[in-house]
Amino acid sequence: MHVKIYIRDCCKSCKEALNYFKEKNIDIELINVTYDQEKFQEIIELGAIATPVIIINGEIFYSLNDKMKKVWSE
Repeated sequence: MHVKIYIRDCCKSCKEALNYFKEKNIDIELINVTYDQEKFQEIIELGAIATPVIIINGEIFYSLNDKMKKVWSE
């Protein structure tokens, strides 16, 4: 399973997402968009207006939520 997370510095929700995956011992591909306009544009193109953006096997989640957790546990 491939997990990619777009984050930015000083984002409380991003830290919560990172802690969740760390507690579950899940490897992630981490992309920090704080100072990278090109990467920030990627999340805009995905339909996001804020971080975190979590992609699990191609499915996009705009927050750490129960639906995302269910997909991960399947």
